[in-house]
Amino acid sequence: MKESKRGQVTIFVIIAILIVAGIVAFFIFRDKLNFGLTPTPAELQPITEEIQLCVESTLQDGAKLAGLQGGYIIPPNNALETNFSYIAYGYYLGQSTLASKTKIESEIAKYIELTLPFCFDVSNFPNYKINTGNPKASVKISPSYISASVNYRFTATKAETSYRVGKSYKAEYKVKLGDMHSVAQEIIAREVQNPNNLDFTYLNSFNYDISILNEGNNILVYSITDYKLNSGGSYTFRFANKIR
Repeated sequence: MKESKRGQVTIFVIIAILIVAGIVAFFIFRDKLNFGLTPTPAELQPITEEIQLCVESTLQDGAKLAGLQGGYIIPPNNALETNFSYIAYGYYLGQSTLASKTKIESEIAKYIELTLPFCFDVSNFPNYKINTGNPKASVKISPSYISASVNYRFTATKAETSYRVGKSYKAEYKVKLGDMHSVAQEIIAREVQNPNNLDFTYLNSFNYDISILNEGNNILVYSITDYKLNSGGSYTFRFANKIR
């Protein structure tokens, strides 16, 4: 029995040593292995810089569009149709229907994935034959900024040399969408409790310009706007309310 236990202990010790050795080897050789990807040479830096600019611009464009359409890039079927765009309902006949922050994050990520290949123009680099993969984006909405992480692979071929490059691009857009979404939730929660009361004193208590447009048929459109962006300009989050 004792010999059996000693044998089991020996096996566990050997396994532990192999695991530790594997971890150490990974950190020593990971740069050389690079999982089939060639380290990006300096001559390809203009390409990765161009992609970085596209990640930043598509994040901003997606965030702006989502803000104007009630948190959606592709509005739901029952969204309010106006002369300029569609606006999703945040309140509908006594119920909160506001898009969750997680939903808005996925909508903006979807926009980046759809538009990034159109933003990045391979014809700007005529000395290379460039083939790109499908970008994969993730977006995080914080109270005072939106961040994106985008994995985007491409192959660049020049003469007889090919480079397969995989890179994670990071971008931030300093707008208070997260905080605006919290304000919208507060407004809608009060409206659920008392749908027939518009408390303008309460609306003016926020650090945003909040306007209400009557679209008729008991439909109101709320616009929460921040005119104090560090980069200048403004940012707006809108949502529609169907009172009755």
